[in-house]
Amino acid sequence: MQPKLIIPADSTSRRVIAIFAHNESRRIVACLEALRLSPLPSNTTCYVIANGCTDDTVARATKYAQKASWVKVVDLKIGDKANAWNYFIHEIAIEAESYFFTDGDCLIESGALESLEQHLLKNTRINAASGVPSHRNPVTKNF
Repeated sequence: MQPKLIIPADSTSRRVIAIFAHNESRRIVACLEALRLSPLPSNTTCYVIANGCTDDTVARATKYAQKASWVKVVDLKIGDKANAWNYFIHEIAIEAESYFFTDGDCLIESGALESLEQHLLKNTRINAASGVPSHRNPVTKNF
């Protein structure tokens, strides 16, 4: 059985973000809000790949996505990050210039994605980069 793509995909993104979320109902909205504030170019698409959630992660992400057209939610019934990764890469398979991957409990700092992207695009011999975890909270609003 195919997982349900709650909001249809588009194919015009310059930047695509995959958020892998397993039972992240407490943090998923803060994760999405940190991305929104990062700031994002208008042609960014973010896929929340909920995998095997037994809490209300999907409901919270879907509610957020209803007000944020850049967010798409996929509800996979199997709780397996490798399966979620493979689904994103092989089934969603959206074309983009840059791809970013994070977990649903992470908060991306302002400017971090832009910095990673700029360095990758300037240095054509590099095909991947990673951000370093920080102790700072980029989101000041409580959710």
